[in-house]
Amino acid sequence: FKPGGRKPPPSPRNTAATSVGKHSIALRGLGKSFPGVKALDGVSFAVSAGEVVGLAGENGAGKSTLVKCISGLHRPDEGEIVIDGNAVQFHSPSDAKGISVIHQHFSLSPDLTVAENLFIGREPHTRLGFLDRARMRRDAKAIMDELSLDIDIGAELRTLSVGHRQMVEIARAVLSDAWFFIMDEPTSALSNRERDQLYDLIDRLRARGAGILYISHKMEEIFSQCDRVVVLRDGRFIGERQTRQTSEAEIVSMMVGRDVGDIFPYLEAQVGETAIEISNISDGKLLKSATLSVCRGEIVALAGLMGSGRSEVLRLIAGLEPMHGGTLRIFGGQQTGGDTKAANRAGIVYIPEDRHLEGFVGTMSIRDNLSLAWISDNSHFGLLRPRRILALARDLIGSLGVRPAQPDKMTIELSGGNQQKVVIGKWLATKPKIILLDEPTRGVDVGAKSELHHLIARLKAEGAAILMVSSELPEVLGVADRIVVMREGHSVGTLARGATEEDVMTLAFGDRTITPPACSPRPASNLAPCL
Repeated sequence: FKPGGRKPPPSPRNTAATSVGKHSIALRGLGKSFPGVKALDGVSFAVSAGEVVGLAGENGAGKSTLVKCISGLHRPDEGEIVIDGNAVQFHSPSDAKGISVIHQHFSLSPDLTVAENLFIGREPHTRLGFLDRARMRRDAKAIMDELSLDIDIGAELRTLSVGHRQMVEIARAVLSDAWFFIMDEPTSALSNRERDQLYDLIDRLRARGAGILYISHKMEEIFSQCDRVVVLRDGRFIGERQTRQTSEAEIVSMMVGRDVGDIFPYLEAQVGETAIEISNISDGKLLKSATLSVCRGEIVALAGLMGSGRSEVLRLIAGLEPMHGGTLRIFGGQQTGGDTKAANRAGIVYIPEDRHLEGFVGTMSIRDNLSLAWISDNSHFGLLRPRRILALARDLIGSLGVRPAQPDKMTIELSGGNQQKVVIGKWLATKPKIILLDEPTRGVDVGAKSELHHLIARLKAEGAAILMVSSELPEVLGVADRIVVMREGHSVGTLARGATEEDVMTLAFGDRTITPPACSPRPASNLAPCL
C-alpha cells in the first residue's frame, strides 16, 4: 500500500540554493494541434534547476503531448521552448540535450547487464575499436556510488526489482549529463520501500542541481515531493500554486473544473447476508492462509505490502487459481476453487488489476467490449441480436458516464478512467452479486477516481458484496467498511471503519495480530435498502 505522504515538501529556499545561475527551462504559449483537436493551447510555465514541479491534470488534459514536445518527439505548432534564456527547436529526441523522460513503462533491455544498459547508444571504445568494458564498469560503479544506489552493475536487468530498474533509468539519464528530468507516474508500480528509495533519489538529484517535472495522479505525492504544482485542463494552462500555500481541494477543483465532492466517498448501506466466507485458504504458492468474510451491502478492503497475497485472494475466489487448502463458501455453498464458470454462476465477477491485459480488448469498440460477458447468456443458438447489444451498450454508457458516449469508438482510444468504466460495465451487464476489484483506480485521474467510487458506492447500496484490493491507504480508509490486512501470505487482522494509517501499517509490518471478526449488520435506520 501507499500511505498518504511521507514528508512535507522541502523548503524552496533551502533546496534551490544550488541552482543559482544554473539551468532553467521555460514554456511560452506552447500549442499543439492534431486533426480535430487542439491538444495544447497557450501553455506557459517554467522550471529551474534545484526544484521539483508537479504537473497535474485529468486524463486527456494534455500532459503526454506536453512531455512529447519538451522531449523532441513532437514539434509545437505555437509558442516556444526556452532553455537558459535561449529559444530552442527540437527536430528529434536526440536534439533535446540535457532532458530525460523517465516513463511508466521502462525502455531498457532486460537481457543486458546494468552497466551495459547505462551505455546503450553511447558505448565507449578502446583505441583499437573494441568495446571498452573496463571503462563501462568503472563509470557505472562511479555513478551508482554518486547516487548512493546499492545495485549490482553486473546483474542482468531482468533480475532487478521494478524499483531498481527505474533507478537504473535515472542513473542512465544522469550519466548522459541530463539536468532536467520528467518523471511520469514514477511510483505506479513500486512497493513502499522502493517508493521511499525513489523519494530519497529525488532529494539527491535536487541537491546536485537537477530540475524535475513530476507527473502524478496522486495528490499526496504532489504535496509531499513538489515545491509547486502546475495544472492543465483540456490542453490549457489553468494555473500554478505553491504546494505550501494551497490545498488538495483547490488543485482538484482546478483540474476538473467542477466540484467532485469527496474523492473517496463513503455510503452507509443495509448489510445483508454473508456472501463470501473463506477460512485459511491457500493457493500453494504466495497465499498461505487467509480468513475473511464479506456481506452484501458492504465493502471490505484488502491492504498490505506488495507481495503480501492480496491479489491472490481475489483470483482464488474468482476461480482463476486452484485452492490448495482451506474452505471457500459463497452464500453458504461450498466452492472448490479453480473453476471460473462456477464462480460466474454464483454471481462472482472479477475486475483485474491490469485492465489492458485482462480487462478489455483494445481493438474492439465500447459496444462490443460491454457485451462480451453478457452475450453468452443472451444469444440464441449462437445468434446475436445487434439491436439488443446496441441498446445494452447505450444503457451502460449512460449509467456509467462513459465519455465520449460513442458506442462504436475503439476502447483503446479512451482515457484510463473511461476504460475502467467499460471493464466494470462489461461485468455489470451480468447483474453480479459479488464484485472483486483489484486496484480499481490505478492509473486514473482524480476526477475519474471520484466517479468510479461513487459508482462502487452505488453498487454497494444496491446490495452487492464488494471485496477490493488497493495500494492507496487514503482510498482504503475512505471507502471500506472493514479492512483486512495481509502480511507474507497471511491475513493478520481485520480493522473496523475508523482505523488509522498507523493501525494498518502496524499490522502490515508485523507488530501485532488482530483476530478477524465476522461482519455484523448495522442498524437499519436511515440506510439504503439491500436489494
